[in-house]
Amino acid sequence: FEPPFRVARDGLRIGTVLFENPAVSIAATVLSADALSAAPRPQTVVVPGRLTLTRYVRAGNARLRLWDAEPMGEDFSAETARPCRPAPELV
Repeated sequence: FEPPFRVARDGLRIGTVLFENPAVSIAATVLSADALSAAPRPQTVVVPGRLTLTRYVRAGNARLRLWDAEPMGEDFSAETARPCRPAPELV
């Protein structure tokens, strides 16, 4: 049985969208922590503009760094925005 899900694969992850409509989408991703730790640090950040909930099933000793940013209004400008700040570490 192969369900008709869109699947994306690369060297770090395999993921699929399980459900999607204009209000909500549900996706599943398996990420390789070993491949991620060996990869160069990203130079960009992606802001999807949607609320994201994440559940980690097996993280081992991996660490996730979260960042806080000020809310963006209609007058947002990257030139005048304050830099992101590291969020408190979760244990």
